[in-house]
Amino acid sequence: MAYEIKHLDSSTVTGKQYSLEFPINPESADDTADLQKKILPTDEGVIRAIVKIDKKDSDTFHYLVSSTDGDKTFEIPAGDYAVSERSFHSISDITGAISASYAEIETDNDYEISENYNISDIDFPNQLVVISLPVKKG
Repeated sequence: MAYEIKHLDSSTVTGKQYSLEFPINPESADDTADLQKKILPTDEGVIRAIVKIDKKDSDTFHYLVSSTDGDKTFEIPAGDYAVSERSFHSISDITGAISASYAEIETDNDYEISENYNISDIDFPNQLVVISLPVKKG
C-alpha cells in the first residue's frame, strides 16, 4: 500500500517504555512477537506506540506504548511523515507492515527517512494500524 506525505504537528506521548532486541533469526522474531503481545494493551482500543532505535546499540530498540499510568515521555517533533494505513490480524503483521513501510521509502527517490523512530497508531477493534515515518526530501 502506498504512503502519503503529511505534515504532522508536534505532540507528546506518555507511556511505558520497554527495550527489546532486534530479531536476528526466525526464532528470535517469534520471541520478539511474544514480548510485543505481552506489552501491547490490546483491550484498550486505540493506542500509540513509538519504536525508537538506540543510536548507541543498533541491536536494541525502545518501544514506548501510550498509557495513562506511564512514566516515560517522547516528544514527536512537527514535520513531514510518510503515512500509510494497513490492516493486520496479528502482532507480527504490524511488525511486517512497519518493515514494508520502510522498504517503500527506501525505494523512493523523492524521500528518505530522517529520524530513528516510527509511530504506530494501532486500532485493535478494527485491526488497522496507521504507520508514520519521519521523512525529508531525498
